[in-house]
Amino acid sequence: RVYCHQWAQVLPEWLRCCGASVSNQEMNAQSVAVVSATPAIGSALMDLAESAGAVTLWCRDVCRWQMRQVDAVWWDDSAAGAATAMQWKERLAKCTTTERGPVHAWIANAPRCSQVKAAMEGGISLTLSKPHRIDPLLSLLRTCRPGQVKSAADLRVA
Repeated sequence: RVYCHQWAQVLPEWLRCCGASVSNQEMNAQSVAVVSATPAIGSALMDLAESAGAVTLWCRDVCRWQMRQVDAVWWDDSAAGAATAMQWKERLAKCTTTERGPVHAWIANAPRCSQVKAAMEGGISLTLSKPHRIDPLLSLLRTCRPGQVKSAADLRVA
C-alpha cells in the first residue's frame, strides 16, 4: 500500500520496473503547471512530472502572472471541462506571456471525438482519456518543446 504523499518516492522506481523511461537527462520541459479543481486531484499529475525532474505548480484558475515561463500545462477536466475551440484558445492565451507558449495536455474522463477535435483546434497538443497511460505525458515532457506540435497528425489521444 502506497499513500499519495509517497508517490514521488515510489513511482519512479515502479515505472522503471515496467520499462518506462524516467530520466532527468532527456527532459526538455523544465516546469509543469497542473490545472485542477483541488490540489488533491492534481497531486498525482504533479508527482508524475516531478518524477521526471520537472518543477511543478498547481493552480485552479489560470492567470498570466502565475504562468510566466511555464513549459507545459496539464489540464485536468475537474477544472477544464470540454469546450469549443474558441474557449480553448481563450484558456490557453492566459498561459502565454511571451512569444513562446507552453505545450498543453488535457486529461479528461471519456472525451468525445468532437471534444478532442475542439481541444486540438484550440491548441491542445495531447488529449488523454481517464484512466490513462503515463507514457504519453512523460514523452511530451521529453520530446516536445513549445511550438513543435502544430498539426492534427501530431495529436495523440490515449
